Amino acid sequence: MKKLISIAMAGCLAVSLAACGGSSSTTAASTATSTSTATSEAASSEAASSEAASSEAASSEAAAADNGDSVTLTGEADGFGGKITATVVMSGDTITDVTFDGPDETPDVGGAALETLADEVVAANGTDIDTVSGATFTSQGCIDAAQAALDSQG
Repeated sequence: MKKLISIAMAGCLAVSLAACGGSSSTTAASTATSTSTATSEAASSEAASSEAASSEAASSEAAAADNGDSVTLTGEADGFGGKITATVVMSGDTITDVTFDGPDETPDVGGAALETLADEVVAANGTDIDTVSGATFTSQGCIDAAQAALDSQG
């Protein structure tokens, strides 16, 4: 009887190890982003902010750039630490450059995510992007600020 139980338990162990040994399809960039940003912002943002901390679009303005072909748009929204300002440069219907200014964001977490998020908005040519793990409120603030800038174009 003991041998039967031992064999059954060994079989269960083998099945569970096989199930946990699946491959991961994470890229090096997203792994690095997740690792570097998964710190205290996730825990403190859940506790300090309610899920109703939605970002509000504030001032948005358009100004012509030097060459006449590009338009610079700005938008503002709430991030984890305060206001985030998005500056979006468009040439026709294409986003050519995005910068985010979030002076009150946590430097090592949300602040570190600003450049990544700006690159993602340019690559996606819009705001349909993923948030950065550990910097969810900052990410959503950037998305909302960029969308406010794009909406100001009319």
